[in-house]
Amino acid sequence: MENIYLVSLGSVLGAIFGSFFNAIAIRTVENRPWWGRERSLCPICDHELSSLDLIPLVSWLALKGRCRHCKGQISLRYPLVELLFALWTGAALARWGATFGGLGAVLGGWLMMLNAMTDLDSGYVYDKLAATIGIVGIAIRFFGGLPAVLDGVYGALAGGGVIAVIIVISRGGMGWGDATLMAGAGVLLGWKTAFLASYLGFMIGGTVALAMIATKKAGRKDSVPLAPFLAAGVMIALIWGPYILDFWYYTPGWPWS
Repeated sequence: MENIYLVSLGSVLGAIFGSFFNAIAIRTVENRPWWGRERSLCPICDHELSSLDLIPLVSWLALKGRCRHCKGQISLRYPLVELLFALWTGAALARWGATFGGLGAVLGGWLMMLNAMTDLDSGYVYDKLAATIGIVGIAIRFFGGLPAVLDGVYGALAGGGVIAVIIVISRGGMGWGDATLMAGAGVLLGWKTAFLASYLGFMIGGTVALAMIATKKAGRKDSVPLAPFLAAGVMIALIWGPYILDFWYYTPGWPWS
């Protein structure tokens, strides 16, 4: 019963933070401050939104996806992001509960989705946002002692190193922001799970890219944002990583074991 309450409360908080992180992504790309007293505005008419207009999921549904002031159509992105954050938070807490693993999974997923959004919006991964997942990771790992901290250091080398090697070999075929992102994710995941997350991200990204080329939606020389696929790989690893690694007789280490 306690787990049901935890997952339910977490899902509500996930929707709230989904709205906040969506605003961070949009304002970062637009080079606008996302802290301080700047209020949320309608993306169509720039009318200042009230608290009733900003209730995650509920406001969009109640207003039928339109601005209360100008009646303009509000993008489906807003409720979808809020829903995705809610579902992720509930899933992470259902998997790990109120533990350091649960905290790491929730925050890690949020930050990966944040960087995925900026990459989709601008084709750019911002180092200052990408590095935050590493800060979260090392802060959590301090509670696991020296072995956990060292696993995080090795994870940074594993996650960021794979992409760094590809960047050097391809002479800029990928961005250093992706390397920063996966280095940070590696701190949180540990080195074994970082390798798994990178593999999953590349497999998902490669499959989608081939499908886009096959359906003529992209050419061979077109660039495809990688952060969304890396985020998918990390999030899969955060939930199912221990099971996958156990199949190969590996243990992921604290806090994932």
